[in-house]
Amino acid sequence: MVAVVVAVAAGVVALAVVAGLALAFLPDRGSDDASAGGGVNSGTSSAAQVSSSGGTGPTSAAGGYAGASSSAGPTATPSAATVPVTSTTGPSASPAPPQPAETATRMADYVRAHYADLPDDPAAAWSRLTPRYQGAIGGYAAYHDFWSTVAATTVDQVSADPDAATVTFRLGLSYADGRSGSETRIIQLVRAGEGYRIDSAELV
Repeated sequence: MVAVVVAVAAGVVALAVVAGLALAFLPDRGSDDASAGGGVNSGTSSAAQVSSSGGTGPTSAAGGYAGASSSAGPTATPSAATVPVTSTTGPSASPAPPQPAETATRMADYVRAHYADLPDDPAAAWSRLTPRYQGAIGGYAAYHDFWSTVAATTVDQVSADPDAATVTFRLGLSYADGRSGSETRIIQLVRAGEGYRIDSAELV
C-alpha cells in the first residue's frame, strides 16, 4: 500500500514538473495580444494623423488634399485665358465715300481754281486738262495763244452735278484790247486720283 502511494506521489510530481516546463516554453500570448493591439492602435493613429494633416491643408486640384500623397501626379496649372490682340499692322479701313453735297462742292472748287490760274499761269491751268482734251484744243501753243489775249476772268453761277460729273457756270472774260463778254459753259470732269481733270468744255 505504501508503495502505491509513493508511486502516485512520484507521478504527480513528474506531471507538475512537465507542466512547469511546458508553461516556461509557451509564448506570452498576453504580450503578443497587447503588441498586436498596439499595432492596430498605432495604425489607426497614423491614419488619423494623415487625415488630420490632410484636412488642414489646401485642397488639391484633383479633389484630395495637398497634405496627402496622390497617385494622380502633379496637377497642371491652368493656363491664363488668351486675350485677343488687335493688330495695328493690318490694312486700314477705307474712308467713307464723299457725300453728294461734298462732291459737288469739290467739283465747283476745282473749276474755280482752274480759271483762277488764267490768264496769268496758263501752264498750271493746262495741267488740269486731260490728254484727250489737250489734243482736242490743238496743243499747248494754241491754248497759250488764246489766253494771252485775255486780261482777266470771273466765274459765277456755278452749279455742279455729281451724278453727271459736270459743272455749269458763267464765265466772264475781259480782253486785253478792252473788250469784255460773258458766256455760259459746261465742263465735263473725270476722276484722276484724289482729284479731277477737265475732259471737255462747251458753250451752252
